[in-house]
Amino acid sequence: MGCCLILLACNKDQVSVESTPLQQIATKHTLDGDVVYHYKGLSYALHFQEGSTKIFVEDDLLIALHQATADQELVTFQYSDHPLHHYFLFDDDFEGLDYIEQHSDALIGRKLKHAHRIDELRDRLMATYGMPLDFDNPALVAMAQAGV
Repeated sequence: MGCCLILLACNKDQVSVESTPLQQIATKHTLDGDVVYHYKGLSYALHFQEGSTKIFVEDDLLIALHQATADQELVTFQYSDHPLHHYFLFDDDFEGLDYIEQHSDALIGRKLKHAHRIDELRDRLMATYGMPLDFDNPALVAMAQAGV
């Protein structure tokens, strides 16, 4: 799965983490940016260059976000109880779904995580055994039961 967008309500605040120089840069700014990215418990309020809606002002906060996310393929979630310009970045889909379980609705989060794992298993089974999946194949049944 590449990028996904999920709109859900989040009721709890983000968990704080120990302060580092990167965190000091991220937390000293208010959340009134044109776009606010949230990653690993930190918020990065970025501003667009004047007259642009795509190019950010190159400041310490943009540099800190680039350092925090360098060379990583991230997934983006957006939650309906946050302003539209707030984006939550995660290392993978499962981490984003885990955030829903921990900070919003535990039951919905668990169900989404379970569905995600089923999709992953189906993809692995199809890659290994091809389509259509023959559920009478003992090796396939054993692999599915083991959750491999």
